[in-house]
Amino acid sequence: MNSERSNTSFAPAHVVCLELSGRTSRDERNRRWRTARAAARKTDAYREARGQGLVVDEVTDDGLVMAFFAPARVALSCAIQTVDALLSRGETRLRVGVHRGPVRRAESVSDTTHIEGPGASLAWDVMACGDDGHVLLSETTVTPSADLAPWADALSDVGVVEVRPGLSMRLFSLVHGDVGHPSTPTRVAQLAPRAGRDPIHALPAYRGRFVGRESDISGVMSQLDTDRLAVLTGPPGIGKTRLAVEVAERCATTVEDGLWFVDLSAVPRAEDVGWAIAVSLGLAEVAAELPIDRAARRLRDHGAILILNACDGSDPRAGVAKAASDCIRLLLDRCPRLRILATGAAPFDDALGGGRQVRGFSTPQPGSEADSDAVELFERAAYEADRGFRTTGKQAATVAAICACVAGSPLGIVVAARGTVLGSVETTLAALRLRDASARGLTRAIAWAYDALTKAERTSLRRVSVFSASFTSAAASAACDVDESTVAGRLAAMLARGLIVESPDTVGHCVPAAVRAYVTSRREAVGVSDTVSRRIAEYFAEPPLDARPPALRQWERADAERALTWAATNDIALAYRLMARLSSRWHDGGEWSLSDRWHGALLAKREGVAVASLATALTARSRARLELGDTDGALQDAEEGLAHASSMGDREGVALARRARGQALVAAGSIEEGMRQYEEALAILRRLERHAEAGSTAAELAAGSLLVGDAQKAMAYSAQGLRLCAGDDAASVESALILLRAIASVRLGQYARATGALGDALTLHRRVGAVRHEASCLLWQATVAARESDHYSAALYGIQRLRVVERIGSAGDIADALRAVTVSSRRAGTLAAAREFCRQESSLRRQLGHRTEGLRAGLLRANVEIAAGRASRARDAVADVLSQDPDGVEAGLCVEGLGVAAGLSGLHEEAATLLAAAAKWRAGNDTSDVGDIAILSSEVAAGARAELRRIMLPERVARATANGEGMTLAQATAYGRARLAV
Repeated sequence: MNSERSNTSFAPAHVVCLELSGRTSRDERNRRWRTARAAARKTDAYREARGQGLVVDEVTDDGLVMAFFAPARVALSCAIQTVDALLSRGETRLRVGVHRGPVRRAESVSDTTHIEGPGASLAWDVMACGDDGHVLLSETTVTPSADLAPWADALSDVGVVEVRPGLSMRLFSLVHGDVGHPSTPTRVAQLAPRAGRDPIHALPAYRGRFVGRESDISGVMSQLDTDRLAVLTGPPGIGKTRLAVEVAERCATTVEDGLWFVDLSAVPRAEDVGWAIAVSLGLAEVAAELPIDRAARRLRDHGAILILNACDGSDPRAGVAKAASDCIRLLLDRCPRLRILATGAAPFDDALGGGRQVRGFSTPQPGSEADSDAVELFERAAYEADRGFRTTGKQAATVAAICACVAGSPLGIVVAARGTVLGSVETTLAALRLRDASARGLTRAIAWAYDALTKAERTSLRRVSVFSASFTSAAASAACDVDESTVAGRLAAMLARGLIVESPDTVGHCVPAAVRAYVTSRREAVGVSDTVSRRIAEYFAEPPLDARPPALRQWERADAERALTWAATNDIALAYRLMARLSSRWHDGGEWSLSDRWHGALLAKREGVAVASLATALTARSRARLELGDTDGALQDAEEGLAHASSMGDREGVALARRARGQALVAAGSIEEGMRQYEEALAILRRLERHAEAGSTAAELAAGSLLVGDAQKAMAYSAQGLRLCAGDDAASVESALILLRAIASVRLGQYARATGALGDALTLHRRVGAVRHEASCLLWQATVAARESDHYSAALYGIQRLRVVERIGSAGDIADALRAVTVSSRRAGTLAAAREFCRQESSLRRQLGHRTEGLRAGLLRANVEIAAGRASRARDAVADVLSQDPDGVEAGLCVEGLGVAAGLSGLHEEAATLLAAAAKWRAGNDTSDVGDIAILSSEVAAGARAELRRIMLPERVARATANGEGMTLAQATAYGRARLAV
């Protein structure tokens, strides 16, 4: 029967996939593919490989696939000759993909060969990245060792492409005579930006062209190059932030690793400065590790520019300036390639140096107004407000006088220009000159524009000025206590006067700091803050909060927390309502310390609080404590929350508390009891038709089943959860369930099914922002690739995972990820990459004080050097480990490594003695704890022993072996030390 196959093991091959496109019948398509197969078999390259039994081919439903167990030049030559032959027959709609990877050929009893494995499937993926006419090669084919000299000039690099979710490869396009197509493939253009997922240009987007300040720009750029720090100071509205962003944008072409913008203007406390920097870099919170330390590690090897805006904060009493200067010192000290551009209203730390005063535009000399930057900015701002606005040559002097009235302040010029389009330049100048003499410069323009508003508009401006960052029309409506259509008209009037601006990169508006300062200083503003604080607290406590886009989360945080601070003092019941709404955001955003701190503060004020609110708060704090590693505290809170919910008969509260208790029990090792809690919670949630929560609980049950080794039950729970979530807005839960189903497939050995499921899961993880699930998914993709002997793909998946773990994991997590990608790179033969990853891990282990894991990292480095044939460096690596006095398994692996290195150095008797001692030690010791390092060491030792038996006389092998077998581990270690000293 055709289904009966004799499977062979995986072997590396260069796989050529060829597809003939076009709409044809199935019979016609099969005929064309058989024609392509016949053309391939007639090529000289195919015949050469066929004569040596080094090629197999297969016509599939998708096209022709050929696997060459031969050098790359043979596979590529066959592909070129085949395409040439097909083009001569009029077959122009074709594309080709070439990739080197592991395949196996399975032959049926009918002598039909099937080509299977990751090498073949990835070759199809490479081909699918091209359009008709393209011949694409993956980086595994175009390597320094590949003999592709005849086509060196025909190959062009088309960039790194995510050929399948999570797997990014560099692709090359071949154009040789009529073969190939010189254009960039459509799919490559679409997928290339996804290959590098780290943001490279995370700056706010401002409308309009930047005007003037060329000398300032060149001066700041020069200062950054020499000092790595520039601090822009000046009064509000002078253009410090806009200048800083412009400098960064002009440096974009020379910055290797990113432009980052951190706005500290809304940071409420000094201790939040480090967290604001970490969040802007895309980092999540990790227990027992300071956010600024994580940020420093993230930027340590990066040649990036970091903009720290408003380093003096909005409240001088908050200590933000001191915290910002401390963070700047730490980052500059630990990140030697980082450059920092800071802004502040005043020099916030003279000891830092790098201060540069930003001044307003100078007043032009009479007759030179046409060349004035201030006049140009005025005209641009007026034109943007009214496209019909024009100034005559005679009016240029009046415009220059207006700019002088506002002391050249860019914000003052914009405010004046916006007001001018509602009148004329002459009336604007007259109005500004009539202002109170005490109101100078920018304040004069703001006061004029403010007084031009109606009473209702001024009241609304005072109230929205309470927002420290951006605000939406819905938030403004709540603060002003009017409907959204009414507030929209008032906001439009403020915008027309330049008193509020549209927020860069957000859907909303913000009040400039100078306008806020003026508005809050007005006599009629006294007493407004308390009233507005209540309204804002009630706004954030309402259910629509959960329906707002996640993009609003970060810039709403400061105002929501300020409202919570007010409510905690003035209305504890409202504070609990607001905290219940915010806790899910804190949890999903990884702000577990913040959640724990707030829940702790409010749970200390329980008098008069509803029992249901207490139960909700305790359950939420249990989740936060569990993430922070406080298992006992999490269990205690869950049990107390369960008691409160049970006393009220709150079935949903009982279910959520039981789920939290189950999570704590599983974390504490009581998996069976935790699973029972999950089961009870799931039953209640299903009866209540709370599908999203029920799906999440099913995910917990699936994860627990995997922990106890029951993959079949995990698969069933995952399927049940996905049915429960169908039709609900529970994408994050769905992403977890899909991942768990994929993991269960891996555990059941269903690798083909798992590969597709993991790809689907990763796509969903990225869409919903489930970063921790993304890291897990990439880990399992690497695991599947390694189990199918595709170590190159495993290494690429590992690199992608490392980038994610750098954002969400602790230093220990990053070190573990470096270990995994080093092992994969070592197995894939990409030794330069393995050496670099190993170096990074060793450095990180030293910083963390992980002595044992540091020793193992040194042994892995020795193994990498052995694989590269660099015996002296391998001996140096082992000597470094021995200098730290290892014992147990690490000492045994040192002996084994020294034996292999000695063999590479031609010290045959020494090698045989050490390898015999290592073999005796291995026979009596368990090395499973060391994992892949012990396996790699064993593999190279086996090869070294075989080579010694081949080149040494039998009696010398026997004598050296007997000497080694007679040694204890301590004696063998001493012998190795002595030989190193020779």
